[in-house]
Amino acid sequence: MKVLKNKNFINVLIMFFLTIIICLPMINKNLNVYYDDGIQHIARSYRYL
Repeated sequence: MKVLKNKNFINVLIMFFLTIIICLPMINKNLNVYYDDGIQHIARSYRYL
């Protein structure tokens, strides 16, 4: 396939899958965001949306 030969596409695909793997613990229902300053980080990230 012509698209798969493009190195930029392959790099973006690798970064996408790495990001998903790194973010998997955030999906955990037992994640306690109220520990330390987690709620401030979440509020700061919503500010940029």
